[in-house]
Amino acid sequence: MGLTLTLAKNVAAHAGSPALITFGSLFLSGGFGYRGLVPGIEPGGQGISSRRSAIHHREHRERRDDHEFKTTLNLCVLCALCGEQVLPMSSTLRVQDALAAAGLDARVVEMPQTTRTSADAAKAIGCEVAQIAKSLVFRGATSGAAVLVIASGRNRVNEAAVAEAIGEPIAKADADFVKAQTGFVIGGVPPLGHATPIRTFIDEDLLHFERIWAAAGTANAVFELSSADLPRITGGRVIRVS
Repeated sequence: MGLTLTLAKNVAAHAGSPALITFGSLFLSGGFGYRGLVPGIEPGGQGISSRRSAIHHREHRERRDDHEFKTTLNLCVLCALCGEQVLPMSSTLRVQDALAAAGLDARVVEMPQTTRTSADAAKAIGCEVAQIAKSLVFRGATSGAAVLVIASGRNRVNEAAVAEAIGEPIAKADADFVKAQTGFVIGGVPPLGHATPIRTFIDEDLLHFERIWAAAGTANAVFELSSADLPRITGGRVIRVS
């Protein structure tokens, strides 16, 4: 029994009728994953568990329904018949979606080794540590609001300088706060695509490089971009942070 997977552009990000890309019929022998099927995710990226989709597919088959599953660019897979979400989107796919929505032609790459720290990322990529745009989340001491500092990998953030820029003292946020505000875990926080809007500051030293790299949702995923695009896609203010 064949199943057609279609990819629809996120209606919220793209006006007009969603464009569909059909990858043809995939035959279920225990389900399917996204590996090699999703534009913008490099081969070798993580697959997605197929158990739930296979069960859902079988339920429709037993009712002798036609089968078609579709997904938006944020890559929540929906059943075209009942609208139920069959599979969740992964962190890396959320970042790829945010990049597309920002109009940035960048591709998320999942590395075989960790990119959790700036040194790890530079070693995996083969670039200078200073070309790594690390996303650090702080918390306003008075307001309790999240503050994102995108710093060059070689720089230590001067909290006093950032505090002066925002008008209140800041402290490094804990893991729970980071996850709640950004939707991502420490070591994989990207510069965009967060769960909530976050006031953002960008290290001026990053703009000395034509190309930079940033985290893409997990501790082994990254993407490359022009440093000139960073303020545009994040809405961040460029300051000296070190």
